[in-house]
Amino acid sequence: HLRHLRVQPAHRRRQSTVVRLGFSVLPIDPETLDASRAAAALAYPGQIVPLTSRAGYLLTRAPGYAVALAGNRGMRVSSTTQLTPAQADTLLALLEPLAPTAPWRPLVVADPRCELMTTTAQEVIGEPMVIRRDIDPFGCALPGICSWAGRTRGVSIIGAPVAGEIDQTRKMLETAAIPIVGLGAAAAWHPNPQTGTMVQVLTSRGYLLTVRMAIGQTGDRAQLVRRAEAALRLYP
Repeated sequence: HLRHLRVQPAHRRRQSTVVRLGFSVLPIDPETLDASRAAAALAYPGQIVPLTSRAGYLLTRAPGYAVALAGNRGMRVSSTTQLTPAQADTLLALLEPLAPTAPWRPLVVADPRCELMTTTAQEVIGEPMVIRRDIDPFGCALPGICSWAGRTRGVSIIGAPVAGEIDQTRKMLETAAIPIVGLGAAAAWHPNPQTGTMVQVLTSRGYLLTVRMAIGQTGDRAQLVRRAEAALRLYP
C-alpha cells in the first residue's frame, strides 16, 4: 500500500521532491522495529536519530526516510531530499489514521521466470521466505526484477538491458574497486551496506545483472556470486 506525493518548491521549478508514504505488508512489533533501527544504524553510522514524538527513527541524510509503528503496522515515509524530524512527524501523522483500514498487500507477486533462482535466494536470506515481489519494468523477454524476502532480510536481482552502453558498463565493472574475474563478460563486488552489498555482472548479450541485498544489509560474497551464477543461466 503506497501513496506518492510530488512536491515542486516555488524556488526550484526545474526539480521536484518525491515523497512516498506506505505501510508494511507484514505485522510489525516493537522488537522488529528495534532490529530495523539497529541495522540502519550499522549501515548509516551517525545518521540515524530517534523520533522523540513517537516510537521510530529517521535517516537524516538525503534521500531520507523515517519508520514508525501504528499499532501492528509499520509506517514508512521517504523523500528524495533530506527530511527534518518535524517533517517526518507530520508525514507519519498523515499516515497513522489510515493504518486500521489500509489493505494488506499480497505477500506473493511472483513471475514464474524467477523460479530458477529461488533456491539460491533462500540460501542468501538465511531465514524462511515469506515475501515475493517480481515486476517487469523493462518489457523484455527476460524478467526485470525478482525479489525475495524473509521477515528481516531480503535479496533481489535486477536484469537491466544496457545494449547501447555495453563498453561503458564493462569499463565501469573492470575498474571497480573489487573486480571479479571469470564471471560473465565483466563483474564486480560492491561491499557497501548503505546500498546493500551486491555483485554486478555484465552478460554476453548486454544485460547488467545486479544481485543485491536489501538496503542497509550485508551478504556473504560467495553466496551472492553463486546467486549471480544461477542468474546467468537465465540471462545468457
